[in-house]
Amino acid sequence: MTAADSPGAVTSPLAVDPPPAPGTAPRVFCFHHAGGTASVFTGWQREAGRAVSVHPVQLPGRERRLHDEYPDDMAALVADLDAELSPWLEAPHVFYGHSMGALVAFALTRHRLSRGARLPEALVTGAFGDPAAPPPLEAVPSMSDDDLLDLLIGLGGMSDVVRRYPRWAGPALALIRADLALCTSFQAGPGVPMPVPLHAFAGAEDPLLDSTSIEAWGAHTSAGFTAEVVPGGHFFLAGPVARARVLAAVTAPLTAAAGAR
Repeated sequence: MTAADSPGAVTSPLAVDPPPAPGTAPRVFCFHHAGGTASVFTGWQREAGRAVSVHPVQLPGRERRLHDEYPDDMAALVADLDAELSPWLEAPHVFYGHSMGALVAFALTRHRLSRGARLPEALVTGAFGDPAAPPPLEAVPSMSDDDLLDLLIGLGGMSDVVRRYPRWAGPALALIRADLALCTSFQAGPGVPMPVPLHAFAGAEDPLLDSTSIEAWGAHTSAGFTAEVVPGGHFFLAGPVARARVLAAVTAPLTAAAGAR
C-alpha cells in the first residue's frame, strides 16, 4: 500500500485537473505566464470546440497547488512536469506557453527530446523572445515592491485594485519574483534544433518584446517555423482576435495529425 492509498493520506493536487480521459480528442497543454494561474485559459475549451481537448497546466505555488513545494530551478520543474504528464503525452498533443509558460513548454520539449520521449506535434509560444537570450525583466530582483507593482499594472498583468489590498499584493509579488527567478535559472544554450514545428506569437504593442525578436525561435527547430504578430500587448490573449489566432495555431497541427492517421 502506498501513502496515497492509505486512509487519510493527503496527495499533492495534479498539475492538470481533471486529467485527460482515455479516448479524448487530441490534446493541447497550456502553460501560464509568471505570476499567473491555469485559470487564464478558462473558456479555451468552449472556443476550441470538440476538435481538441484543452488542458491548462497549473504550476506549483498557486490556486489548488498553493501549498505544493516550489521547485528550485527550471530543470526540477520540468522533471516534475514530465513525470506527471508523460502518461497523457503518448497521444497527439501540442504545447502552448505564454510568456514564462513559453520557456517552460520549450524546456519540457527539450527535456523529452533528450530522453527519446514522444514530442508534441507543435510548440506554440506567445509573448517570449529567444529562449537562449537573457529573460526579460532581469531588473526585477533590484526593484522595490511598489515599482514592481507599477510595472505589472502597466503591463496589464495585475489590476490596480490590488493597491487597496496590500495583504493580496505581497504574496502576488513574491510569486512573480519566484517565477522570474525560475526563468533566470534556465540556460538554453545553442542546443540542437528540435524536430518539432514551432509557431511564435508576439503582441504588436508589447512593451517587453520587440515583435521581430520572436524570429529567433526559428533557430530552435528543424521542422518548420512561423512567426505572427497579433493585436494587443504582453497579455494579448485577453483580446478575442489574438486568442482566435492562437487557438487556430494550436488546433491546426492536431487536425493535420489526425488526418494523416
